[in-house]
Amino acid sequence: MYSSSRPTSSDQQPQSMELGKYENKRLNKVMGMVELHSKNPDNGVIRVDLKILLQKLFGKLNQYEIPAAENAFLVGGGASYVLNPRCSYSDIDISIPVSLSNTYKSARTIFAFIMKAVLELVQELSHGVRDPMSYLQKAIRIEQNVRTNYWSLFALQNEEGRHVELKFVLSIPREFIFFSDSIKIDLTNFAKKNCATKEKKSEKENHVPIAIGSNQKAEDAEPTGSDDEKKEYLPSRISSSYKDLRKAISDVKSRRIDTVEPNMIRGGGFLKYAHLKTKGFVDSRDGQDLEKLLEGMVSGFLSEFNESKYDVLSQYMRNHFDTHHFPKKFKFLDELRSLCCHLEKFNIKDAMETRIERIHEEELGKMAILRATNRHAIVMPLLDADDGFDYSSDAAHPFFPYL
Repeated sequence: MYSSSRPTSSDQQPQSMELGKYENKRLNKVMGMVELHSKNPDNGVIRVDLKILLQKLFGKLNQYEIPAAENAFLVGGGASYVLNPRCSYSDIDISIPVSLSNTYKSARTIFAFIMKAVLELVQELSHGVRDPMSYLQKAIRIEQNVRTNYWSLFALQNEEGRHVELKFVLSIPREFIFFSDSIKIDLTNFAKKNCATKEKKSEKENHVPIAIGSNQKAEDAEPTGSDDEKKEYLPSRISSSYKDLRKAISDVKSRRIDTVEPNMIRGGGFLKYAHLKTKGFVDSRDGQDLEKLLEGMVSGFLSEFNESKYDVLSQYMRNHFDTHHFPKKFKFLDELRSLCCHLEKFNIKDAMETRIERIHEEELGKMAILRATNRHAIVMPLLDADDGFDYSSDAAHPFFPYL
């Protein structure tokens, strides 16, 4: 259930809506306690409520006068889960907009201060470790053009694969692949400690929200969480990077796959399409409309498949599957194999099938080793550059698969 910011007619789309009771409860769950692990076994485990982490991060950003401390948004799978508990998520993706207005600093200087603020935050949370970079699963900086593609990401490592990804965005070519990816949930009330008063709570009890679907059954499974989770923050608002918020919400609720201009997406969204199918998502289109959508996705994938210096399939799997989650990997590869028929007219069907079989055999070998040793496989770190950043323009986009 949601309430819009103002009455809307059928031809007027609301820019944002207020989350309902059950959605806010799931948001508190996502933004609850997390554990962050260091690659250095001598360092301790950081246990922190994400709302507290966000508040401390905004404090650090303000200390350095970084124009990025006004808003933060939950995006990706976590945002989809808030709307629909049937949507699974692994990483917790938080996007923080950055602006160059009202500042004399250059973009490079601002992003250098952002990195410093994040590392200082890790040091504070870990009680002064000397190597805060060891808590980063990956760090990426893309600085192609301040107007079109300039952002950085810090993934705080969790050994179970639920990394906390902090992404600072000055500009990006495209914010979503499918409409269901376009959901953004405003975290400003958490970051700025905007708690509800008893009077405001009573007002909400008398308010009649707009119904877009009910998820009341999910309440039974909600945890009590930390003390900070029990605070009553003002209800959060939801918006979409796509122009039609209702369409985006509907696609998440019904787990449908649809998009616009897939040929304009780096990688075409083809790999994510296969991934979503394994999660129970269904096609929003059929017949010729579906064929047209698939053709656009394959067209975008073709250029990435041929031009990238990386094996895009292997890289996608490294970024989206936990190392020892073999059943999910095999299910994804099987789904991808079934879609190879759409690659035939582009003359990459045989090459793709060969890569799928090779990766399948590699995963079988890893699983055999894991069973023999009865130990978890080791995830190799992704930090190769001297300063911890991957400056490659081919770096996988953390929120939107192989962008």
